[in-house]
Amino acid sequence: MKAEDLVIENRLADAYDIPALTAAQTENVVIGKITECKNMPAGFQLDFEFLLGKDAEFSRAAEVPVTVAEDSTIVVKVADLEAAFVNVLGKSAKTKQAFFKANVYAVKDLSVVRYNALYLEGSANITPIDLGIELENAYYILVDQRKNNCIALNHSALTVDEDPVFTYTHDFTIKETSKGWSWRIIPASVYDAAGTLITTFPAVKDAVFGTPEGEESLLAGILRGQEVSADGDVTYTPATGSLTTPGVYTFTINMESQTFEFVPLFKLLYLPGSSSISDATGRIFSTDGIYYSGLARLGSKFNIADSYDYGRANIFGLGAEDGSIALGGAEITTGKTGFYFVSVDMAAMKYTLVAVSDLAIVGTLNEWGEAGKVELSHSSDFKTWTATVDFAAGDKFKIRANDAWDINLGGSFDNLSFGGADMLVEEGGTYKVTLNLGTLPYSITLEKQ
Repeated sequence: MKAEDLVIENRLADAYDIPALTAAQTENVVIGKITECKNMPAGFQLDFEFLLGKDAEFSRAAEVPVTVAEDSTIVVKVADLEAAFVNVLGKSAKTKQAFFKANVYAVKDLSVVRYNALYLEGSANITPIDLGIELENAYYILVDQRKNNCIALNHSALTVDEDPVFTYTHDFTIKETSKGWSWRIIPASVYDAAGTLITTFPAVKDAVFGTPEGEESLLAGILRGQEVSADGDVTYTPATGSLTTPGVYTFTINMESQTFEFVPLFKLLYLPGSSSISDATGRIFSTDGIYYSGLARLGSKFNIADSYDYGRANIFGLGAEDGSIALGGAEITTGKTGFYFVSVDMAAMKYTLVAVSDLAIVGTLNEWGEAGKVELSHSSDFKTWTATVDFAAGDKFKIRANDAWDINLGGSFDNLSFGGADMLVEEGGTYKVTLNLGTLPYSITLEKQ
């Protein structure tokens, strides 16, 4: 069907405000009006696929059923609009911007013809029904039935009303996610009242949160809480979430909107020395998906894989030119088993490989290496490096490889980066310094002796 055969007046211009929704509201919401419909084949009727989206890209969306009234206005029911809003944007009663678009079809029995245009495109500010969500000051991740395995979610210094977002950052391994890393969320009131094992939950609303059925393995979605009848009977128990893709994520939950998301901190490349990948396989990391770098224990040869699943990964090896890589290329040789700095530029298809003979602490304590260095000793797997250091208050330092500045680590103690800023020791004393290269992000701890 031609786009000009159907003309619809759009009531969803950008920044249009839909009146605040209420549970008692019976009047439908008008979203448009058909002003012209011509050349419709006999027996065909219009059918709408009207979508409400989280953003202009419709990265998360839900369909809202529509009805064409006798006066040709196009309307949606409050309950349907509310359900789609909650599914896409969460349960918060705050006004939020929602995006809309519609595909329109002429339908007769099994015959379907799409109009060659999008209709009702735009956005609107929607104030949804206030569901009376009660927030607590702390929440925990329940990973199994044992209370001492619960993980306290991090929260800012603001009150929960000012900041309803809680987080947990973790390097989820291949082993942890191979059968699904299970998660549910419990509020502090349930955690505090629980015994050693948490096998049941109080028969109160939102005593436990999980996902809707069928959405257990999603990386982002809606939290659904336990539901209880007026008689105190549990009428709904949420499903247990399951993370099945390894990686470094910040697990973020918004208890006001009751949404969750596993936000990836890094993109990863794996450095397998055989046709399998495990948690022992070296990794390099990137924040932009182009420039990757990292420190890894490597054998005499390796490839570069863009997935933890070797059978489905793109495998890169030596390219035609020195320092280049190519899809399906031969294995890259190191010369001998050892500890290496590896960097990859996926845009230029180039790599660098540098043997690391030592890692050392240099800083104001030793004139940035001019008056010596403090070498770190490594564990057998090269993932943990330690040293005992005498620091003065106000000392600054970095971690440097091979007595040169080409490879150095700095930044915040819990998120080191190559070429990062100097690190500050606030209080003088003797410290055990531990550099952790086994999980991402790389981190360093100072334990006063």
